[in-house]
Amino acid sequence: MNLAAVHAAVAAPLDALDEAGVRWCVIHGEPALSRAAGDIHLLVHRNDLPVLRICVARAGGFAPLPAWGRGSHRFFIGFDVGDGLWVKLDVATKLSFGPHQELPTPAANALLARTTRSDGVAVPAPADSFWALLLHRVLDRGSVRAQDADRLADLAAAAEGAASPLADVVAATGVAGGPEWFVAAARDRRWGEMLRSAVRLRAGWPGTGPVRRAARMLTSRVLRRAGGWPLHALTRGPSLALVGGDATVRSAIVEWLESSWPAPVRTVHVTRGAVGRPALALVDQLRGRLVVIEGAELAARPAVDEVVQLDPGRDVTALERAVTEVVWRPWARRLMRKIPAEGEMS
Repeated sequence: MNLAAVHAAVAAPLDALDEAGVRWCVIHGEPALSRAAGDIHLLVHRNDLPVLRICVARAGGFAPLPAWGRGSHRFFIGFDVGDGLWVKLDVATKLSFGPHQELPTPAANALLARTTRSDGVAVPAPADSFWALLLHRVLDRGSVRAQDADRLADLAAAAEGAASPLADVVAATGVAGGPEWFVAAARDRRWGEMLRSAVRLRAGWPGTGPVRRAARMLTSRVLRRAGGWPLHALTRGPSLALVGGDATVRSAIVEWLESSWPAPVRTVHVTRGAVGRPALALVDQLRGRLVVIEGAELAARPAVDEVVQLDPGRDVTALERAVTEVVWRPWARRLMRKIPAEGEMS
């Protein structure tokens, strides 16, 4: 993957990480780099996370999102106006596996110390890439997609007999055949056998036991369920009034926002005579949400942050992107209000 071929929305923050001396690599999801679609997973040294937060905000306009119950993962979201798509950075400072990161490893720093460059992009050593992807699919996802199957089969040759901190973790589980069995299974494309090995991997995972894993999973579930509460309680989300245009166009824009916006969306349909304290109170109470209001009567009210007058002759797709940009920019600035200004970073 050549850095020149990386999508501009991603290349700028990655370049900024290099300039700031951040220790990072793309742990998996390299195909998303060129089209900026889907999550881009980065592994970053724990001590460099504060600098990364500043770099992605300044260089790419990425704003942090809540990540309660996600272990060491931190999420940063940006909107690419040109392509009309959201770009999400999933940044982890530890290598943990399982749906709730209940299977930790001490391998993160060792893996970062072994990273290589593939046409300018920091990536794990080939053997480390094999194990990181294999454990992600087997323990996190419980499935192997076609593109991942091809990549695992290709990487199996590099992993055969090669040292890796993740191979050491697999060896410590005591699974029959050890790491060599997994390399051979990937080489021979025995995906069903490999996926069934998840039970044995979990049972023997070093440093954890059933009670500790259950506690981690329960804590994660509780935090994820309550994860949006601090944002909703402390930060009023943006409010948008859609004025004019055809009702079909307004509905299309609302559906676009509901399906793509990276936080909860609430639509308020306002008709003449229904404007007043109840509607305004609703806007004020829906903290942390994007509130979309259909009705010109609310457009001049102080509770409305942004007003978009819909041009009936404009393409719906162009309107969707324009509306998203209008409401995203102030919301992102609000989320990034604690990012130091240029020159304040030591």
